[in-house]
Amino acid sequence: VKASFPDGVWFVSLEGVQGGAEQIKIGVGEALGLAQDEKQLTGEQVLALLRDKQLLLILDNGEVALDDLAFIPQWLRRAPHIAILATSREPLNFQAESVVALSGLPLPTAEALFVERSQMARADFAATAENLPQVRHICELVDGSPLGIGLAAAWVRRRSLRQIIAGIGQSLYFLSTRLRGVDPRQRSVRA
Repeated sequence: VKASFPDGVWFVSLEGVQGGAEQIKIGVGEALGLAQDEKQLTGEQVLALLRDKQLLLILDNGEVALDDLAFIPQWLRRAPHIAILATSREPLNFQAESVVALSGLPLPTAEALFVERSQMARADFAATAENLPQVRHICELVDGSPLGIGLAAAWVRRRSLRQIIAGIGQSLYFLSTRLRGVDPRQRSVRA
C-alpha cells in the first residue's frame, strides 16, 4: 500500500509510550522525524505538520492505550489525508471505525507452521501419517493462532505430541516460553 501514501507509511508502537494522549502524539512526531531544531514538538504541532500529509500511520498495541487514543477522530477530521491503522486486541470503539477481526491460520498453513517451528526446536521432527492427526489437533486447540502454534511447537524439544495436547487441555498457561529475546507479550498465550 506504500504507493498510495506519497508521504510514507509510519509505524509507532504504543507499548512503551507512557504519559497519555499527549505523549502518544509526541511519539508520532518522533517516529516521523518531525522534530524541529532538535526540539520536541507538542501534539498540536505534530498535527499541524500532518495536516497536508498523505500518509499511513500504524499504531501498534492499541489495547495498552485505549482511552489515550480518543484524539484519533479529531486528527482524522483535521488531517483528512492521513489514514490510521490501529492494531489492538479490542476495538477502539469510534463511530467511524472499521474493525477487521483476524482469525487463526487455515489448517494446512497452521500444520505447516507447526512442523517448521517443531523442526527448529528438534531437527529430527517430521510430520508423518502417524503424528499428523496430533499435529492437526494441536493446531485446532490453539485456534490456528501463530503464537499458540509457535509456543506449542517449542515443547517438541522436551515432550511428545500427546503430552503437548494434554498440557494445552489442562491450561493455557502451558503455552509459554522462557526464551530470551522474546517480546514479553509473546512469551505466553495468556500475556
